[in-house]
Formats: sequence, structure tokens, C-alpha cells
Amino acid sequence: MIATYVLIYLATISVSALKLPDELPRCNRKDAKLNECIKSAYGPWLVTLAKGLPEFRAPSIAPLRIESLSIAQGSGPVNLVQNYTDVRYHYYELTTVTNVEATITDTEFRVRQETFAKNITFLANYKFDGDVNISMDFIGDVIERDGERYVQIQTVKVGLNPATGTYKFENLFGGDDQKAEILHRVLNENAIEIFNDVRVGYEESVGQVVKKTINSIFAKVPFKDLFLD
Repeated sequence: MIATYVLIYLATISVSALKLPDELPRCNRKDAKLNECIKSAYGPWLVTLAKGLPEFRAPSIAPLRIESLSIAQGSGPVNLVQNYTDVRYHYYELTTVTNVEATITDTEFRVRQETFAKNITFLANYKFDGDVNISMDFIGDVIERDGERYVQIQTVKVGLNPATGTYKFENLFGGDDQKAEILHRVLNENAIEIFNDVRVGYEESVGQVVKKTINSIFAKVPFKDLFLD
């Protein structure tokens, strides 16, 4: 299972305020059922983010994209240096939320959500996939800028704990299928151990994507327009 905590820093910049699309549900932050409201709003938000929000410069999350990713060699029994380009996380938009714990006041913003994806596929020049549980812990403040208040996310820690995983590399060893089969067997027999050994690189890659998406929206939507109250 994968638990995710993402670290986000939002720079203070001057931008014109924008209005959220009408199809995005908003919650009353003082409602006793705030957690349930955010949980029910998760699906519509994913649908919209899957299409992208050009006016916010928020690209589609179907798939989540990273230009390049380098995973350094770990210290485990199978030493594997991983370098990827045009990285795509597929099916993230199909995740479902299982739990939400939120505290949102005039000065504090804390939302912890746990989600599940039956399958997340990491596709680049090489790929692997597996079952995923994801939790994100967003911690921030409500700041004032240009006469308006905005949510400024300061911290979202990332941690990944895979339940299953499968590596699939193509065109290895100049097309030598026998050598490729041996490598795949070693990798997949130790898939979780290999992932855990170099997990920081994957954690940081998820953090980069989430940071860009969240920053592009929260920096442009005033606090009063994020919620009904």
C-alpha cells in the first residue's frame, strides 16, 4: 500500500484573482460535516482536474506528467539506477477518497485525505505498476495579499508504501530476451524491496506534480471563494 505525504511551498506572488468553475463544489468550512463534504467533492474536483484548467495554468492530471526523473542507486541487495524521461502517472484521476480530516479556520488550513487507486501505472521509457493507497496531508496558512486572503500551503509531506508492484523494461541488452528475462525475474521477485530502497525519489516526483497543480489554483482563488463561508 502507498501512503503519500507531499511537501509544498507556495511563493508569494501578485496575480489576478480568478473564480472557480461552477462545476466544482465548495464546502462550508464551519460545517460540522466538513469532512464528509470534502470527501464528496473529491470526485468532481478530479473530473475537472482531469480535463485541466487552462485559465489557472493547471494541466490535465490524466496523466500526471514529469519531464524527467532520476532515482539514485540504493543500498539494498539489488542496486538499480533508474533514469526516466516523459514520465506519466496513469489512472490517478480514478482514485477514490476513503477518509478526510480537515481543520480550516481564519488562519489555519489543514486537510488530510486518504485515497485508493486500484491501479497506478508509472509509464516512461520504462514502466511499473501496482495497487496504491495514497494519503496527502496539506498544512498551510491563510495569508493576505493585495487586499485579499489566500490559502498558502506550506507543508505536505510525502511517504510511499507499495502493496504490490511489477517492473517491465523493454529493449534491454540489445534485444537479448534471455538476459532480459533474468533481470525481470530478479526485479519482480524483489519489487517492493527495490522500491523501498529508493522510495525518496518517487516521493519527490509525486510532490513536484502535486505542488505545481495546487499552487496554480490556490494562488489565484481568494480564500472566501474556496468555501461557502
